[in-house]
Amino acid sequence: MVFTGIADPDQLAVLTMAVDEHCRECGIDLASEERDEIAHLVMTLFRNGASTSQELRAALAGYRQREARRFG
Repeated sequence: MVFTGIADPDQLAVLTMAVDEHCRECGIDLASEERDEIAHLVMTLFRNGASTSQELRAALAGYRQREARRFG
């Protein structure tokens, strides 16, 4: 899928769900700057072709593991 810079309503729902689920799993406040950073990451993943909830979930899990090793 080529990213056009626009997400349709269904895609936006998937992206929002991915951000919210990741934040809940990691204990990130939904009103925090950290959530904004996760949202930016999700948009980057989307722009690079991750468009389903499964693809986004897998990519975010990989990100979380890398961050844990980095700061572990």
